[in-house]
Amino acid sequence: MMRRELCHLWGPFSIYSYGLALAAAILLFVWLCLRHPRRAKIISTEKFIETVGLSLIVGLIGARLLFIVNSYDEFESIGSFFSLWNGGLSLLGGIIAIVLVMPFYLKSINVPVLPLLDIAAIHAPLLQAIARLGCLMAGCCYGKPTDLPWAIVYSDQQSEAPLNIALHPTQIYTSIAMLLVFAFFYFYLQKKVTIPGQLVMAYLMTEGAVRFSVDFFRDDQEYFSGDMHHTISAHQWLALGLFTAGLVGLILIRYTNNERYNNAQ
Repeated sequence: MMRRELCHLWGPFSIYSYGLALAAAILLFVWLCLRHPRRAKIISTEKFIETVGLSLIVGLIGARLLFIVNSYDEFESIGSFFSLWNGGLSLLGGIIAIVLVMPFYLKSINVPVLPLLDIAAIHAPLLQAIARLGCLMAGCCYGKPTDLPWAIVYSDQQSEAPLNIALHPTQIYTSIAMLLVFAFFYFYLQKKVTIPGQLVMAYLMTEGAVRFSVDFFRDDQEYFSGDMHHTISAHQWLALGLFTAGLVGLILIRYTNNERYNNAQ
């Protein structure tokens, strides 16, 4: 049975399926990054763990902010903005915040930005694949009604998804897609790419493409106020922006590398 709350602790505090899945995903991400053969040459273990800790804080703030922006009408007071125990995070918002903020921190501690982000980009899809299983249990990020044989039905009263209705398992769609991206990056792409920054830009493109595609099957979409026809959701616009940023970054990195090669001749 898919349950949002696994164990109630005290007051407003409980162990939730999404939190448990996210914690497991983060621990596996850190372990794999620390074991990466190029990590030790880029950053020490201590600094890497500190960087991950700061990234979690930045990502949490970004994830919460984007959720608040998209679901502002659901909050009854300013205080409810901070009630994280009630759920309400946007993974896309967390990714955007980390990409925008963390390079400045890495520069401040004299850590090569692109090589470290490349290592993170290799393993980030696996983190997302596991975290989405937590979404599946909690019922968030739920899909549209469907009569397909692999549809899922929620019955947990605490679930964020509509109950007793067959829905697209959009969380599983994303999880499978990101697992395939991880396998491609881990077993193939990282062995072929030699220019720093190409892996993280490729990750931004794949993340944008996956999110844009899966959102067509999601039923919890938010739209910009000017979109009267509900053609593309707000998150899909952000996903397009993420894809475009990755593509432009990939072109600039390739161009810069070619310029350096030509100047060295």
